[in-house]
Amino acid sequence: MQRLLPWCCLLCLTFHVQTAPPTVRIELPRLDPARFRDESDRLHYQGFKRIPSPTPSNPDKESTPSEPTTWETPEPFPSATLTAIDDAVGRFMARHKAPGLSFAIAYDGRLILARTYGFADLEKREPLAPRHRFRIASISKPITAVGVLRLHERHSLRMTSKVFGPGALLGAPSNPAPDGPPLSGITIEHLLHHTAGGWAQGLGSDPMFHHTDLGQPDLITHVLRTRPLQREPGVEHHYSNFGYCLLGRVIEATSSRPYERFIRSEVLAPCGITRMEIGGDTEAERKPDEVKYYGQQGENPYGMKLARMDAHGGWIANAIDLVRFLVHVDQRPSKPDLLKPESLALLFKPSHASPGYALGWAVNSVSNHWHSGSLPGSQSIAVQTHDGFCWAALTNTRDDRIGADLDPLMWEIRKTLTSIPSFDLFR
Repeated sequence: MQRLLPWCCLLCLTFHVQTAPPTVRIELPRLDPARFRDESDRLHYQGFKRIPSPTPSNPDKESTPSEPTTWETPEPFPSATLTAIDDAVGRFMARHKAPGLSFAIAYDGRLILARTYGFADLEKREPLAPRHRFRIASISKPITAVGVLRLHERHSLRMTSKVFGPGALLGAPSNPAPDGPPLSGITIEHLLHHTAGGWAQGLGSDPMFHHTDLGQPDLITHVLRTRPLQREPGVEHHYSNFGYCLLGRVIEATSSRPYERFIRSEVLAPCGITRMEIGGDTEAERKPDEVKYYGQQGENPYGMKLARMDAHGGWIANAIDLVRFLVHVDQRPSKPDLLKPESLALLFKPSHASPGYALGWAVNSVSNHWHSGSLPGSQSIAVQTHDGFCWAALTNTRDDRIGADLDPLMWEIRKTLTSIPSFDLFR
């Protein structure tokens, strides 16, 4: 099998590379502005810095993007490390017929590497670049959970606050389903833990992927009227996208702001993230710099109501911004955390019903925290490790095994990093 190289390596095959250990220099040839931007980003996210031209052709300004430029790094990754990473990614992409893959890795709060492979758009032959954004699917849940904890810290709600009923956060729904345990037993903590007692694939079907003719408010009304709870709240863990949809409405009711606006202002902006947003439903509604998604096995990436999935699966992001979020909730001092230590401890504390799931995060006994995301045409994962690493990986396709393989791929990449550079590539 021919080894698949990231686009920066494909381009670098034509560059003049000088190695005066330990510094490595790369000469970028003349490029059009768009390609210059992408190639500059690829070099930056490997630790290279641009060397200013000593004699610009235009004496009134620095050299323009169309002119050759020189880049160097005093801390290059060993070529064997990058080769091992490229080989691992190449095998993964070939196995799963993935058009593109993007990943980013931080250590101790510092972004140390980001790489992109393949295509953002196969038909247009558009190479994938660090700027490209993907649907992150259920990685939206940790973001929503942090938003809820921000409100908890302000005493706008409590974990024990009731969601439904007279005086509850979402009030008393009209004509709720008469059977099953009462909705008034559901608390914020139950929704975060997936222990509300219903509305889950494991209990029959996931309402968020049905009734595509209904907007979000009508869907919620329909589900509450026709889908009674099947378990007592707080007793069993059943993963519920609908429960996180309700948490989005709790955020709106409590903050008096639309969910997306609240999260962008109170969760993302403090991390320095400005380019995450809720995605569109159709291919025509793709956002700027968003990849194209490719279904496999008969799946249609553009046949869903993605926008109404906002709080449980609607965000789009690039890998670097996802890692930027992770390092601000990692319980380490290198970057300021969004939440107080006691709130972070609560965030990562599993429920009695499931020792492997906390408040919007999967957890384990060695204090790794993570969440995966999966939708037709996209697969993603975001991880915090107990020893200080954070990473995210995103693809623009899905098959029935890609989720099971994406996590070990990133651990394999982690193992190649036998030396950690001192730089921080977050801009």
